[in-house]
Amino acid sequence: MPKRWMLAAAVWLCFAVYTLTVVRTGGVIGFLGIPAAHPWGLQVILDLFISLFVALTYVGPKASKVGVPRLPYILATCTLGSVGLLAYVAHVEWASDREGAARSAATT
Repeated sequence: MPKRWMLAAAVWLCFAVYTLTVVRTGGVIGFLGIPAAHPWGLQVILDLFISLFVALTYVGPKASKVGVPRLPYILATCTLGSVGLLAYVAHVEWASDREGAARSAATT
């Protein structure tokens, strides 16, 4: 079974490629017209921001525990959305796996 960081990294890669494709066709600020066009658009944008805030808050303590800096990923998440958050989760899980492996090696 793949480690959790590998899954997060794979999802990040796929979503990053898709995001770049959408940005290339719709422009960097193309999403700004969505909330103005329909109330559901505003609901989706607000839901995204709330979800990203909760996710960053949830992952933060684990990131601090394994020594992953938060600020670069907070900035990436605020500017790139899920692309930044998925990179953050992959890094935190990778660091957590490394810490666990180092701990088990130290006890043997």
